[in-house]
Amino acid sequence: MPRVTFEIVTYVLTPRRGVKPSLNESHVLKALLTLYHKGPMGRQFLSRVLSVGEASARTLIRRLKELELVEVTQAGGAYLTRKGMDVVEKFLEAVIPPKQIDTSCFNYLKLSKEACFAILKGKCRDKVNVLKIRDSLIRYGANAALVMCVRRNKIILLSPGNKGVDENTIEELRLFKEKIHVTLNDNDLILVSFANSFSECESSLYRFLTYSDC
Repeated sequence: MPRVTFEIVTYVLTPRRGVKPSLNESHVLKALLTLYHKGPMGRQFLSRVLSVGEASARTLIRRLKELELVEVTQAGGAYLTRKGMDVVEKFLEAVIPPKQIDTSCFNYLKLSKEACFAILKGKCRDKVNVLKIRDSLIRYGANAALVMCVRRNKIILLSPGNKGVDENTIEELRLFKEKIHVTLNDNDLILVSFANSFSECESSLYRFLTYSDC
């Protein structure tokens, strides 16, 4: 991920006077994306979107403002500055952010109650460390995870040895491609996180995207 993304998240989450904000990586990245797509917005609305208290939303906005990523008006609330928009646009050049996917019609690809996916554009050009990615997502809160790659317009479910099976072997991969409603390109890396709740699977992906060097 762009180095600046990591630096922003680290700045916002750094404890001050021994007190760590009641926020995580997911809140920071999701706030930036929400303001980019739907801003300006007030603190109350942002707190509901992020499922955090108003005090945490206030802290988040204040620290993003210190980084000159956000400005605030009394009438309209918080909005991204040009610098903030540049950061988000750079992030979106590399990533399709986490989205929920309905797995109710899946059998083989349903590993927990809820599922989310994110796409790292062009990251399958080199060898993919499948075990490292899966372990990281689980460490960040997922119950299970799958790693997929797009090759010749087909989704390949990767194994730890970077071998894998495609849609001809697992029919559900074709259904997965239809249900995510995203344009895929060759060498896109698809990460699927499974958890008991949407917030947990989404958060695990955002946290992975913050620290990933894959």
